Amino acid sequence: MKRNFVTPHIVRFGALAMALLVLICAASPVCARMVEVNWSPEDEQAEIRTRDAARTVGFKRAVYDEALDLLPGSLNEHRNGLLYQYLAPKAAGFVLSYSEVVQAGIPQESLAPSVDTPEGAQSVAPGSLTLAPGQGEALSVIAAPNTLRMEVTVNRTGLKAELKRAGVYFTVSSPQPYDLSLLGSAAGAWDEIGRLQALSGVTVRRGTEPLLEVDTTLVEPTEQEIKDGLAEAAPMWSGSLTAQGRTWKASNRSLEEVWFELWGGFFTRPGAEAGTVERVPLSVSGWYAPDGVQAFDKELAAWDEVVESAQLREVLMLPDGIAAVWSVRTLDRASLRLKLDQNLPDRGLSWDFSGQPESRE
Repeated sequence: MKRNFVTPHIVRFGALAMALLVLICAASPVCARMVEVNWSPEDEQAEIRTRDAARTVGFKRAVYDEALDLLPGSLNEHRNGLLYQYLAPKAAGFVLSYSEVVQAGIPQESLAPSVDTPEGAQSVAPGSLTLAPGQGEALSVIAAPNTLRMEVTVNRTGLKAELKRAGVYFTVSSPQPYDLSLLGSAAGAWDEIGRLQALSGVTVRRGTEPLLEVDTTLVEPTEQEIKDGLAEAAPMWSGSLTAQGRTWKASNRSLEEVWFELWGGFFTRPGAEAGTVERVPLSVSGWYAPDGVQAFDKELAAWDEVVESAQLREVLMLPDGIAAVWSVRTLDRASLRLKLDQNLPDRGLSWDFSGQPESRE
């Protein structure tokens, strides 16, 4: 049963609240994700024949799995596939660190980090224990021959930002309408446009905003492009996206690059979350020690699938224990309610969305 806060009996103790606010870490928590990849050096038809290739695939799978956990809902099978294709070439950039396994029959020196190791990611020597920057401990374990098992720590904050930029994060439940104008020979790009629309979660609706205009012209290659092997004139894509008096522009040899640069501006503009992210005052009570508030603050921040952000606003002393109030930003109030009901009552904690304590100044 949810407990209502009784205003006359609330005693604010500022010193404790201030101490907790200083102690609580605001950084998003990150966890290592276990992935396992088989590789077949003897099979010439196999897609994964080397340990390095297995490592690369492991990074892709770990980043993709983290992305699915971060989304505030589920995608259909087709869109899941498009998301994997989109993230795969970027995956190494989201890997913070990884811990590899010891494989039977392989010399220790053969397990050195490969040239595919993501820049800035920390490799762990087999059989060792490490504490990656800002992360928990990761321990190597024994795996079967030709099976690579890794604990991969992913930059969840950066990955969530990428999902927002691509539009996927905001369009899980409902598509973003827009108007589309294909100029000149760009009209022949319907198949590619359709793929990009499906991934970003946008759908054409005539007469609405934003308005996307796409054009393409043949442009002679630059000296650098000639050195890179482009010998003839090739399409140069350009586009503009206009909404609420603002216009974003982009040009590139790749239509996909133009698409995500334009929509990235739209989905990350100030106020982009209006109508999708709701601010909810969350009150939780029932603790008998300040450590409980600190622990729950970290736990709340880890609920990426329902919590966009959570800020501890105040800590209160009630006649029957300690309470705290957060300002929570969520894309799905109902899912947040379910998460709270699943996790708090068994601990003797009660919660409320009334925000009554938060209004006291």
